[in-house]
Amino acid sequence: MNTAKEQLPEEKPASNLGNKDEHREFATTLEQYLDSVDESVFEENEKKTEKNIETRLQKVLLDRSLTDYGGVRNLDQAVETFLLSLLSMQGNQGLNSIKGMLYLKIAWLYRYKKNEAKESYYIEKALLSLMSAYKNEVFQEAQKEINITYLIAVLYFRTGKYPEAARWLERILRRQNKSVQPAVAKQARELWAEVRQILRKTK
Repeated sequence: MNTAKEQLPEEKPASNLGNKDEHREFATTLEQYLDSVDESVFEENEKKTEKNIETRLQKVLLDRSLTDYGGVRNLDQAVETFLLSLLSMQGNQGLNSIKGMLYLKIAWLYRYKKNEAKESYYIEKALLSLMSAYKNEVFQEAQKEINITYLIAVLYFRTGKYPEAARWLERILRRQNKSVQPAVAKQARELWAEVRQILRKTK
């Protein structure tokens, strides 16, 4: 009987993406391309839409070898995967809630990288996408709508738009029912108290 202690396999890092300059150039290309995309050019026909996405991906990835993003990723690799996810979703207006979360995760990564300009930029992008999701998407679960409402309030708070943050927090606090999870309700009340103090000082 083998009594040797079994060793867990080591986590393998994602394939090397090259030096930092190469990463910055690629990430910048993706960001510029995402900003320049006019989603109105997408055809309603699903097959044509898929073809447009494929063409766009080919343009951005031209002359770049395929990269295996499996395994443990560093911050630069994580940013690239989220940008590629956003690129593949261009033209799908029904997924703004998912886009908003991807933008928010990119903002968090840039916070870790101590890049305040990029963090602020992606917070604004996340806010716009989540606002669009709130207005246009049909939520099957009430809690998902509440979570997005809370995120919108938090992002308004992060961007210094306190009156807007207060209005979105009030939407949660007015809903005294089981659809609001206790943890979310508690966080909303705490943030509302902080926002109220700030608004009082600015009067």
